[in-house]
This record gives sequence, C-alpha cells and structure tokens, in this order.
Amino acid sequence: MDDRDGPHISIAEGLIGRRDELATVGAFLDQARSGGAALLIFGEPGAGKTVLLEAAAEMALAAGTQVLRAAGVEFEADMSFAGLHQALLPLQGEFNMLSQPHWDALNVALGFGTGQAPDRMLVSNAALMMLRQAAAARPVLLAVDDLPWLDRVSAGVLGFAARRLAGSSVGFLATSSPGWPHGPDSGCWPRRGATRWPSWSCRRCWTCRSLRRWRSIPPGCR
Repeated sequence: MDDRDGPHISIAEGLIGRRDELATVGAFLDQARSGGAALLIFGEPGAGKTVLLEAAAEMALAAGTQVLRAAGVEFEADMSFAGLHQALLPLQGEFNMLSQPHWDALNVALGFGTGQAPDRMLVSNAALMMLRQAAAARPVLLAVDDLPWLDRVSAGVLGFAARRLAGSSVGFLATSSPGWPHGPDSGCWPRRGATRWPSWSCRRCWTCRSLRRWRSIPPGCR
C-alpha cells in the first residue's frame, strides 16, 4: 500500500514529548493573530530549532495565516537586504499599497528598482507598513531560520519591525543560537514589557535547549 494513502501526520504530531513547547508556540500564534507578537527560539546547532519552526509554520497555515519565510545563509550574509528580499518577495505585487516614498525605498533596497541607496529608516518603515497592511487582509507569520546568518542590514530592519507589531496581526518567529552578539540581550529585539519563558533541558538531540518568548512592545513602553 502506498504511504500516500495513509493519514497525514503533521510535523507537530511527529514531535514526540514536546507537548509543552508546542503549546507555547500555539499560544504565541494565537497572540500574533490577535495583537502581534515575536518569538525567538534558541538552541545549539542541530538541536532541532528548524523542525519546531516548521511545525509552527504548518500550524499557522492550518489556521489561515499567510506564512512568509526567510533563512540566513553564510554566502548571503554580506549581501545587504538579501534576507529582507526573501521575506517580502511574496508581497512584491502588493508594494503599490505603500506610499510613494516607501514604495521607492523598498523597490530600490530589494533590487527591483534603481536609484540612490535608500535611508535605512525609510526602508524599515516601508517593511513594517507592508507587513501590517498585508496582515489587514489575513494574519501574517514571518518565519526566519538561522537568524545569526541573516545579513546585518536585514536583521536590523526585521528587529525594527519586531519591536512594533503591537496592535497588528503579524507574528515574527525566528531561530537563533546562544551567544549570538545581536541576540536578545543586545537590545536589538523586543525586551521591555515582555514575558520570558524559562529555559528547559533537551531530552533528545533534535529538541531545542531553551525557548524564550517576547511579545511586541506595548505602545506605552516604546
């Protein structure tokens, strides 16, 4: 009998013994849909962060959320806006929803147009506005794997957006490794007004070593 004839088993169902962690991810997705949220998953290389990210993306898709993806890769780490290009490419057809200055900045930054290098703040605002406007139609989850390998400029733009998701239906979910100099303790990512989840020990080589959660900064904490 062809395996394809059998029942479909989701990624989450295949993660044995990770009920609590999946419940945390599920709660994050609910929060993201209802008011915006950011979640960073930490673990050593090979610990299983990517499979947890994939499980979250599958859960989000099943709930009707649009999932945007990006992955940090070493050979693009020095290419400005390469990561942002991955993340926003599916939304290119909607860039015309932006104001002209934001449209111009994003098009030039992502290589779809020509012109003088745009101001970083203008690009950051354009990316944030694009995510929020896309989420007005249906919730959006931006899933980024291997955040430390993302080019520095894209990481900065996404960090800017992650701190300003409150009141939207946008979720930001990323994986990282301990000791990353631009990690949560660097001030690059949401911290104030956040709930941190305690670390937990991994019992299998494919599970994360720790899981922490950051909600978007409430307006009064900006």
